[in-house]
Amino acid sequence: MTLEIRKPAAWAKLPFEQLLAIEAGQAYVAEQLGGKVEPVATFRSSRSSSCSYDVFEDGSLWFHSNGDDEVWEDASDLTREMEFGDLSWDEIDSMDRDLLVHLVGEKDAKFFYESRP
Repeated sequence: MTLEIRKPAAWAKLPFEQLLAIEAGQAYVAEQLGGKVEPVATFRSSRSSSCSYDVFEDGSLWFHSNGDDEVWEDASDLTREMEFGDLSWDEIDSMDRDLLVHLVGEKDAKFFYESRP
């Protein structure tokens, strides 16, 4: 029996070596093989039990969702692409707020959020 290892959609055309060069990619593949790579932090959604962020020591991120999972080489790239519409800092999902605090610190996270375009 052949085991087929999936890649996150955004990585489909890239070689496995590139995905495996980051800890989030290693964790994504390890889970399919029954293994585990421990993140340094995990942030779970307050709105959906199937959504969470795993942040790794190298700064990479695995976004678990009920749709397609995403693997980011740099977690801060994700924070720049997040879209929240007109939600205030207190209205966004706790996992997004906690991720921002983890990456830039509590004082700067709220400023970063409120100064986005």
